[in-house]
Amino acid sequence: MLTLALDSSSKTASVALYDDKMIYTGELNDGRTHSQKLMPMVESCFEKSGRDIKEVDLFAVINGPGSFTGVRIAVTAAKALAMAVNAPIVAVDTLEALAYNVPFFEGIVAPIMDARRGQVYTALFRCGDYPERLCDDKALHISELLEELKEMNEPVLFVGCGVEPNKDIIKETMGDIAHFAPAHCALQRASAVAMLAERHYQMGEAVEPLVLVPNYVRESSAEQNLRKRS
Repeated sequence: MLTLALDSSSKTASVALYDDKMIYTGELNDGRTHSQKLMPMVESCFEKSGRDIKEVDLFAVINGPGSFTGVRIAVTAAKALAMAVNAPIVAVDTLEALAYNVPFFEGIVAPIMDARRGQVYTALFRCGDYPERLCDDKALHISELLEELKEMNEPVLFVGCGVEPNKDIIKETMGDIAHFAPAHCALQRASAVAMLAERHYQMGEAVEPLVLVPNYVRESSAEQNLRKRS
């Protein structure tokens, strides 16, 4: 089954093409907006792989949490492509995909993403062949997350774009039980999205493109202000 995966939920944009093996994968973290680079990356994927988008059997996309704008760009692009070739689509959670970057860690895997306003998006996993979720996605202050993890008293592997801005407080709070994913595993990768999507597809979780919606976890500032005024 030929699967095309897209992700632009953070600063990195990523595209992957998978069919029982990884045919193509590309990541860009160059400062340009995702609206400028994601679709050219898709075009490059098919040009370099020699495949045609009409061959794609399944589309996969990160649907959040993450940058509201970035999530919308990838979701919109994936839905449009899936509708164009009449193929199903699978949504993959950003934090689950990050956890899948670091399988077989003996302890808890804690993906964290910058949620702004002093918060991070996070969920906790145990990772064997696939991530086993321990809690729902949530947005909370980094200090709240670290206190929760300290009480669990297990080694913790941190991964995601929220690590670097919070590395000092993580080290200070967690000490020797804190571990950090290496750079090549630390950020979102569409290759992980593609492989997780095939698993979700086999579990019957594919949907028609029009049904798929982003998972923002919390309201945007604009939505909060609108709700307060109403």
